Amino acid sequence: MQESNQPALTAEQQRRIEIFERYNQVAGPVRDARNQAIEAFELEWREKSVQLFHAQEQRRVELTEEMTAKGISGPVAMSTVVFQIARETEDRLIEKDGLARKLDESLTLPKRWREFLEEEAQRLPGDPVIATLLQEHSALDHDAGIDGLRKSPPPERLLSELSLVDDGKGVTSFKRGMTTVFRDVGQRLDVQRVDNRDIEAALRVAAQKFDTDKGLLLTGDTAFKACAAEIAGRMGLKLRNTEPEVLAAWEKGRQQQAQIMPSIQPSVERGIAGDVREPGMDRARGEQILVVDPGAAKAWGNQIEASGAEFVAGVGNQIHIKLPGDRTEEALAAWRGLPHETMQAFARADLSKPDGGLNLEDKDRRVLVERQMIKEDGSITPAGMDVILVRDDHVLRSRQQPELKQVFAPGAEIKTSHEFVRQAQGDLAAGQTHATGQEQTEKAKEFAQVKERTQERESEQQRDDKRETEREPEAVQKLRKRTRSREQDVDFGL
Repeated sequence: MQESNQPALTAEQQRRIEIFERYNQVAGPVRDARNQAIEAFELEWREKSVQLFHAQEQRRVELTEEMTAKGISGPVAMSTVVFQIARETEDRLIEKDGLARKLDESLTLPKRWREFLEEEAQRLPGDPVIATLLQEHSALDHDAGIDGLRKSPPPERLLSELSLVDDGKGVTSFKRGMTTVFRDVGQRLDVQRVDNRDIEAALRVAAQKFDTDKGLLLTGDTAFKACAAEIAGRMGLKLRNTEPEVLAAWEKGRQQQAQIMPSIQPSVERGIAGDVREPGMDRARGEQILVVDPGAAKAWGNQIEASGAEFVAGVGNQIHIKLPGDRTEEALAAWRGLPHETMQAFARADLSKPDGGLNLEDKDRRVLVERQMIKEDGSITPAGMDVILVRDDHVLRSRQQPELKQVFAPGAEIKTSHEFVRQAQGDLAAGQTHATGQEQTEKAKEFAQVKERTQERESEQQRDDKRETEREPEAVQKLRKRTRSREQDVDFGL
């Protein structure tokens, strides 16, 4: 007879399982019926949401064309369409919440684990296993989540109170009576009133105007960003911000999301418990295009390509690289996790040197080795290279979008890694933040060979894409154009 590889259960483990099985005989059928009803409800609404999204995307094109034909300017037409779509989405949100609450009230809750244990403790006073299970329940209440919807207030209808006013020059104001709540200035919503209801109203419009898969960027003072982040967390909106206080507020809001929750089967086994890590605030997922310092491209082009990045044709004096997969997302998450001093030291890496030319303190070296950004010998790993490239991309973009500077810690020197190296070599003055326009142009020209290697390949791909697009229906072509334009609008704040 073959022996089992499973270890024998102790007497305590057997008692814990026996107690749980008695509980499951009482609570299991009720829990399963409740969870099946919730699963069916969520599945129905997921299908409705997909249908609504496709219908809304088509209507964006149609409504915009109608308004443009009436002589309404493009920015005002877009604001009007976005507002209309946002109001429809708000109506659907309130409808779903109301039905979820009715369903929740109609479903029988299973007997709570703690209630069962307390009854067992009265029946068997002094039982040490029951006492241990009660103590564990106090630290991790498996039933807490199912009360969230009942204890939270239903969503308010906020957008029906607002009206749109064309302020001219492509700016639209969203007003409540005579008071401006927020303004659509194209690439950003300027929030004028900062109470919770008005911030949530602005976020509901932002969720329809901007590409929420890439995340919203909150700008302004810390108090506003923290407040808006908590509301965004409750709404399930991703953020691009990296400030610790903003991330903490977002996480607090995420845990307060009002939704009907399935009942969770309690665990009676020993182990290590925690919340499953979920991607929530990453700026981008999948393949991404980053801007590269022309000097870095010229000096370190081979090292950058060796890390798996691919140079692609840029615009004007800019040079771009393409990071495959989810490497941008992973690098941004790794950047957030680094202490400020360690990131400042790592940002000065000279990628032309095997060890990065880093003069690290022991604590910084230890952190970077633990995060797998450098090896034990000090050489930079591909993951470390990605963090440097993503940080450089933020630096370069912040010179066109000053709001992006707010993702850097206070007092941080906002230079690219190559500019830090040039400064150390005496080629860049201490007070000079970056190369002059002429220097950038010269470096871009010197790096033209890299761009030329990709232009021919991309031109062929573009010709193939054009032939494919010409075979698409006209409505699909318009929708594709609309989707591309939305991807450019990713800023939100003051």
